[in-house]
Amino acid sequence: MTNFEAAAQCTIDHNRRLWASRRFLAEQAAAHLDDAAAILAEIDDEWEAMENNHARLRHHVRRLQQKLATDDKPLSIGERFDIITRKK
Repeated sequence: MTNFEAAAQCTIDHNRRLWASRRFLAEQAAAHLDDAAAILAEIDDEWEAMENNHARLRHHVRRLQQKLATDDKPLSIGERFDIITRKK
């Protein structure tokens, strides 16, 4: 093998290692993007559940306020809790 052939082979081997390294990094990046997408989907689900809980709580608080506005006698803490947590 001549010096030129050896240099060419060295360059080819170096480029193969370089491309293998780049491919590995690209695969790692893709895996991290998949993980990030899964985390974002989970956050979206949790956010939606939180918004639903908030809307439900607002509804129950309105019911409690209406009940308090129409009753003559004050309600106990337990009665207030029952009104808030009661399901229709």
